[in-house]
Amino acid sequence: MEERSLAYAGYWRNSLADAELGRGGLSRKDVEGFSKISVEELFGGVMPRDLVEAYFSGEPDRIKTVDVVLRPKVHVARSEHSKQRNDGIPEIVTPLITPAVLARDGRLYPRAGTVVPRDLLEPLERDSLAIGSVFSLDTFLTTDGVPGIENGEEEESLEPEEFEAGWASYRAGCGRMLEKVSAGQLADGEIFETADYAFLLKKESITGASRHILALYDHARSHSPKAPLFDRYASEAIDATEPCLPAHALFSARLGHASDAYPLAPAQRDALSHLLVARHGEILAVNGPPGPGKTTLLLSVVASLWAKAALEEAEPPLILAASTNNQAVTNIIDAFGRDFAPGTGALAGRWLPCVKSFGAYFPSAARESEGVVGGQYQTRGFFDRVESASYVAEAEKHYLQAAVGAFPDLQQPDVQAVVTRLHQCLLSEVHKLSAIEAVRQGLTEARDAVCAELGDDPRAASAERVRRGEMLEADKRTCDTLAERWETYLAQESIFYSLFAWLPPVARKRLRLAKLFLKQVWPNDVPQENWEKVEQIETAIESLVARRSDALRRQQLLIQRAESVLAAEQKRLQDWDLKTGQKVWAYKTLGCYR
Repeated sequence: MEERSLAYAGYWRNSLADAELGRGGLSRKDVEGFSKISVEELFGGVMPRDLVEAYFSGEPDRIKTVDVVLRPKVHVARSEHSKQRNDGIPEIVTPLITPAVLARDGRLYPRAGTVVPRDLLEPLERDSLAIGSVFSLDTFLTTDGVPGIENGEEEESLEPEEFEAGWASYRAGCGRMLEKVSAGQLADGEIFETADYAFLLKKESITGASRHILALYDHARSHSPKAPLFDRYASEAIDATEPCLPAHALFSARLGHASDAYPLAPAQRDALSHLLVARHGEILAVNGPPGPGKTTLLLSVVASLWAKAALEEAEPPLILAASTNNQAVTNIIDAFGRDFAPGTGALAGRWLPCVKSFGAYFPSAARESEGVVGGQYQTRGFFDRVESASYVAEAEKHYLQAAVGAFPDLQQPDVQAVVTRLHQCLLSEVHKLSAIEAVRQGLTEARDAVCAELGDDPRAASAERVRRGEMLEADKRTCDTLAERWETYLAQESIFYSLFAWLPPVARKRLRLAKLFLKQVWPNDVPQENWEKVEQIETAIESLVARRSDALRRQQLLIQRAESVLAAEQKRLQDWDLKTGQKVWAYKTLGCYR
C-alpha cells in the first residue's frame, strides 16, 4: 500500500473505532451494564477473580482471552444543591476508550488504538461538552500514540516486570493524550470530579460487525499488502476526464449475459464496456434509483468475467458484494440463483447437481440454522456437502451424463475431454461474436458515411437530389433547344444583314430582329442582357448552355454519391442480417447486441 493510503487507513480505522467503542458523554443509565474497577486494581493490571469468572462464563475452555473495552478514567458531574445538572453537561464523562484483552489469569492487556470519543471533540453541535478538537487528536495520533501491551497469543508468558513496564507505558501514553487533547479541562473543579474507579465492558456486549473491519484495517497497517483498489480510493489525485467509449464498443468482449431473452439496455451495455476496459484498481460508479437494472448489470458483469476466465482456461474471479444496506446484498444473492437463464439446447442448464446459484451467503451460525436461510441460500452447509468425496463422485457422473447428451460423438469421455470440447465450443462462439462485431463495424461505418453525405434523413435527401437533377436536366434541354433554334435563326437570316452589318442602321435593324426572335424562345428564368451586338447574343447562349451543363454534371455526381453510400449501407445491412439471422448461441447467451 502507498504511504498516503496507510495514513488514510489509520485515520479511518480510528474514526470507525471511535464510533464503535461508543460515546464519551454518558448517563448513569448508560453505564448500568459496565463493570467498575478500582483505580488501584486497574493500574495493577490484574482484574478481580469474580469479574474474570463473569466475563468467561459460557466461554469454552479453549478460549484463553476475551475482548473488552476499557475506560481508564471516569469523571462524574457534580450535582447542584443535591440535584442533577440540567445545563447539557453529561452525568459521566470517560475521555479515553481503549480496546483490551482479558486473560483467564485476570491479567488485562490494553491494546494499541486508544481514542478520545468523537462526541467530546469539536466541531460539535451547540450546548455540547467538548474537551478538545478532532484536529488536536489527529495531530497527536500522527506523531505519538498510546502504546498497548502486545505479546502474540501467549499473554500469560509475560514476565511480571515486563507486564508492569507495559502498564507504566500505557498510563504515560494516556496522560500524554489527555494533556495534548484536553489540556486539563477535566481536572477536579466546580463541574466535574474525578472518580476513583474505571469502567470495563466485555466487547461482545457491543453489537455490530465493525470489529471485523477494525481487524482488517489493523492488518493492512501492519502488513501493507498490495491494494490498488484501496490506493485508488484513498488517492487525492484528480485525473483528467477520459472520453467515453463510443456506443456499442467492445461488443465481442461482453461475453456473458444473464438472460437469453432480453438484452441489456444501452446504458447498461455502456457501463459494462467501461468496466471491462478499466485498469486494475480503478473504480466505476453506476448510479440509479431502485429498479433501473443495477442488479441486472451486475449479473452481466459476473457472467462476462466468468466467461472470460473460461475462455482463458483460468480460475473465475471472486466477486464481493458489499453494501450499507443488507437488503441490497441479499437481492444480489437472490438474483444469482433466480435470474440466470438456463438457456436452450444440449449445452443448457447446470451440469452439476445441487448447485442452485452462482452466489454464496455466509450469515451467522444462528441465522444459518434457520430453515429459511439454510434452504434458500448456499451457505456453509452447502459447501460442506459439495466439498466431499461422495459429492465429487456423484457430480462427475452427472456431468458426464450431460456431456454424452451434448457430444454423442465422444466415446466414453472423461472430464478433461469434455472440458476441452466445451472450450472449443466457447472459442467458436466467441469467434462468431467477433465476426458479428466486424460486420457491425462495417455497417456503422456505412451508416456514418450515409449520414455525412445525406444527413439525418438520407432517403429524403437522396430523393431531393434526384428531383433537382431532373429539373437541371429539363433546364439543360431547354438551353439546348435555344441553341439549336438560334443556329436555325442565323442560318435563315438574310445575307444582306451579314454583308452590311458594318453599317450602323443595318446593325441596329439586325439586332432588333434578333431580340424579337429571342423573346419567343429565351428561358423565362434567365434575364436577358442589354446586348449591343448580335455576336454578344451568341456568346451569351453558349455561356448559358455551358453553365447548365456544368450544373447538371455536378448534380449527377451528387446523385451517384448518394446511390453509392446507400448501396454500401444496404450491402452491409444484408451482411448484418445474414450474421445475426443465424441466431448463434453466442449472440443469445454470451452477449446481446440489440
